[in-house]
Order: sequence, then C-alpha cells, then structure tokens
Amino acid sequence: MPSAVKGAIQEIVDLPDRQIDLFINLSLKNNGKVSARKRENHFAKLTELEIVGMEDAVQKAFASKPEVV
Repeated sequence: MPSAVKGAIQEIVDLPDRQIDLFINLSLKNNGKVSARKRENHFAKLTELEIVGMEDAVQKAFASKPEVV
C-alpha cells in the first residue's frame, strides 16, 4: 500500500493500519467505493463524511496516470 494514501486516510480518521488496509482493498475491488454491506460490517462507527473522504483519498491515490511518451 502506498504510504501517501494511508497518511491521507489517517488525517481523516484515526484507524489501525489493518483497518486502513482493509478499507483500501475493499475500495479498490469495488471501483473506489466501499459497498453498503462492507461499510455496515467493518466501518459502522465511521460517519458518511469520513467514508466519502477516505474513498476520495483512495481514488486520487490510485487514479490512472497518463503515460509519458
């Protein structure tokens, strides 16, 4: 996991590394969003605003970069 995305998530909410890694993996498997069921099962204590911010951080960190020719 890139440390930049972990740092961005930690600025939003204080979570253990294991939870951050899980969040990133779940986001990447679902086109940058964590499903409602996974939110409920794993991140129920987080607010909608926190989750949206975390998803945004993951999407920005893993956005495809244009190739340099």
